[in-house]
Order: sequence, then structure tokens, then C-alpha cells
Amino acid sequence: MQNIQTYSLGPKGDVSIEALYQFCVKQNKPLAFTGLFDALPELTQWSSAKLRQLLGNRQVMVNVSESGLFNRSQMQAMPFQEYVDYLELPPEQKKDIRYMQQQSISGALANGCFPELSALVAIDRYFPTHAIWEQNLWFGPAGCMTGLHFDIPKNFFMQIQGRKKFFIVPSNSRNNLYAHPAMSPRPNFSRVDLTSDFESEFPLAAQTERYEITLEPGTMLYLPECWWHQVLSLDNALSVNIWSNTRWVGLLQEQIASLPIMGRGVIGTIVNLFSPKPAPAKPTHQSNKTK
Repeated sequence: MQNIQTYSLGPKGDVSIEALYQFCVKQNKPLAFTGLFDALPELTQWSSAKLRQLLGNRQVMVNVSESGLFNRSQMQAMPFQEYVDYLELPPEQKKDIRYMQQQSISGALANGCFPELSALVAIDRYFPTHAIWEQNLWFGPAGCMTGLHFDIPKNFFMQIQGRKKFFIVPSNSRNNLYAHPAMSPRPNFSRVDLTSDFESEFPLAAQTERYEITLEPGTMLYLPECWWHQVLSLDNALSVNIWSNTRWVGLLQEQIASLPIMGRGVIGTIVNLFSPKPAPAKPTHQSNKTK
């Protein structure tokens, strides 16, 4: 198991917030940073109470899973206030696990679900112009887990509340990770669960270089494009990440395998642009229910 090098942020730290982006891109390997709240005090505004104030009873899309694994879970719409009430329930009262996973704040390919949260991201003003692909909110309970996968862009992942554990494998590890076929719905996902005793079923995966790190509140993880990672929430956790534009020079195995996903995404975007927009739904009365 390999360690991830950790640096401190801030005027008296190892890396200034102004130099962070270029420092990460130049290193081109996973890096961890402490002192995030000192470097960006605005991030301390993120809280359940602040989100309740800003989002109120807006309908949000929540992934639902009985097991806590969120690879291909079902989506459910619910008022944001009701979702926060769910998060605050004791674990034994949660019949299933619900996760506001990868909710767009703003991005190049979409207007974003929650543009009113964009000002709270704070770190984006230190990124080069046009470097940001997407900003996302991740807000869920302890026990939710995303399976081993890769993302095409660079990932700047900021942990705001609670803890998350990352299991990380280098890019170009596809041949050892029993990935789903390139033309499948999930070519960027592996069949390997790094939190289990996987060695006997997936012996090649046991030969890969692996990293583990637990992100505490106020820390950030940088992952270069196409690094494989599996994420487990150890507590009720709130996180914000920025996906930054990738380099397509050299075309890693993972990028080549992800071309069908990119193609489907481009087609879907074009269809949405030219499809007639549905009329807004009329408000309906909802009775109050005792929690």
C-alpha cells in the first residue's frame, strides 16, 4: 500500500492557494492538502443549516440503494428539507440509503442544478480561465459507497463535513481491474471491490499499485485524469469537487474506453438542446406528515 504525499495550504504552508492548480498539474499524481479552511475561510459556510436556507423545499434528485453501493442505483425526487431530515435520522431508522451524489453546481455542459451555491465553492477563482469543467455537490450518510471507477477530468475533491475514505489505483490499470467492456453502460467501472477480500476472485487486481487515504474535514485530494478510485463515507459527509479539463494527448487506455460515454453524452446534449421544453408542472397540495 502506497502513501499519498500531503502538503499544507496557506500563506505559511507548503503551497499557496494561488499556486495550487499549477502545482497539482505539474506533479501529475495524487496529492493531499490540509489547511483548506485556513486558505479558503468561505468553505466554512457550508453546513446543513446553510443549505436548508438556500435550497429550502426545492426538489432534488437522490440516489437510493438498499446496500449502500451506488453504481447503478435508482433515482428519486424529494424536497431538499425532507432529505436533510432523513440524514439526521438515527441509522436504525433509515430503511434504505439515500445519497445526493454528483449534483451539479455549475459546469460547461449544463447550467447547473444549484447555481446559488457556486459562490461558496471559493477555490474556483484561483483556477485558470476555462479550466473548470464541472462543480459538484456530494451530500450523504455514513455507509454510502461509490464502486471502483475513473473519471475523465482532473479531480479537485474538497472534504467539508464528515470523513471519506478513498481507495486509489493508478491510471492505465484497466487490464488488471476487470473493467466492464468499453461498449457497456459502465466502461469506467471495475468489478473489483477494494473494501473486500478480492484477491482470490480477482488476482490481477492484487498486483496493482494501491493507495488509501481518509479525508478529514478541511482537507482536499487531487486526482489526475483517469485515476481509478473507490470512495466510502465514514460519517454523514458533505463534499464539493471541481472537475478540471483533461489532456487528451496520448489517449490513456481509460480515455479510449470512455469514448462511447463521451459520444452518448454529446448526443444527449444535442437532443436536449433541440427538444421542446415541457410546460412547468402545476403546483399540487401536499399534506404535512409527522416525521
